[in-house]
Amino acid sequence: MKTIQMNAKRLIALLLCVTAIASVFCLVLPAQAEDDGGKLSVCDWFCYLPPWTGAGDCAAELYAWDNESEALIAAEDLECIKLHDKTVDRDAYTIEDRDGGTVLTLKEEFLKTLEDGVYYPEAEFRRLVLPMKFSVATTQKDGSDIRIEFPPYPGTGDATVWLRDDDTVFSYDAFLSLRLGDRELARDEEFTVGEWAGTVHLVLKEGFLDTLPYGEYRFTADFLNVKNVTLLLKLENPHRTGDVDGDGLVTSKDARLALRMAAQLDPGNGMGALAADIDRSGGTESADARKILRVAAKIDIFRVKESLYISDAAKEPYVYRIGALNDAATQYQWVAEVDPAEGLTVTEQTVDRSKDGEVGLASEQRFLISATAPGTYELHLKQKTSWEDGCIDEIVFIFEAK
Repeated sequence: MKTIQMNAKRLIALLLCVTAIASVFCLVLPAQAEDDGGKLSVCDWFCYLPPWTGAGDCAAELYAWDNESEALIAAEDLECIKLHDKTVDRDAYTIEDRDGGTVLTLKEEFLKTLEDGVYYPEAEFRRLVLPMKFSVATTQKDGSDIRIEFPPYPGTGDATVWLRDDDTVFSYDAFLSLRLGDRELARDEEFTVGEWAGTVHLVLKEGFLDTLPYGEYRFTADFLNVKNVTLLLKLENPHRTGDVDGDGLVTSKDARLALRMAAQLDPGNGMGALAADIDRSGGTESADARKILRVAAKIDIFRVKESLYISDAAKEPYVYRIGALNDAATQYQWVAEVDPAEGLTVTEQTVDRSKDGEVGLASEQRFLISATAPGTYELHLKQKTSWEDGCIDEIVFIFEAK
């Protein structure tokens, strides 16, 4: 009986000992794991290396700091570089501390083994893992078949497009230029380019967009690895003639806004200023504000003077063109109502300007007017759809055939 009791006590003691040892391991192992494998991992941004275009080495300064602005990397702390989860041979690169920074150089012999594309190596240091990114672009393919659309632009703010394509990877470091027609846009003044989470985005600034009439525009972006990428932007203009604030109505509020523009108290945005300039004088005047107020009160309708003469006087002396969308400051379609007895022949045309090499409105509605004799003529246009009360559904173009 004593033997059984003794064995029981020994078993209990053994269990208590094992429990105590297990408790110690539970406390020590996590701390040990944190000491041995707990490295900081930078995940919100890349350290960019210059694009490699086929010759020479590729060098860049690496940087990373903690919250106390203490440098977290040094040449002696580099443990390895991994690409596609494989360790890169130590002969493929050099790393050194130079002028207060840490410079990594990928050697030409190593770079020649890589195909064209975008690469995401990781540099493992003693205290952190640093993600890097660089492009290999030894050839530049033609990307004319790549078309990426901006979200519709409502008339205010910037316009941002994210560049995504199934067959092409775009990289911020490989960006070259952005063109509208033959004109190269000014970076940081008219647009900016950036990258987030591995995706490049272009931002057209509001100040630049305000200089463009509404319609569809074709921009061309060039990168080191691909050229002639088409970016399509549709500028939607909610401002019909007199609708200065763009709410779809012509009211006394629009007249007040136009009056403030006339007094130079409010510059207005590009679309609003176009809608307020009733007589197309190039600026907003008090007469424009009065006209808007009369239309808002349903006392009058808008009348636009037009004198765009387009023909050879010797052949067609009285042929004129009216760009209804431009002159009426609306993206909506108009229909002409003309009595043949008035001496006018009117032909409606829709011009497709979205083809390669063209810039501007993709579908410009215009009317060709042929007069039988000199004189002053009126062309009445009406909207094809029925608008709510307060919206303009009629406009008169007045032009003189000389």
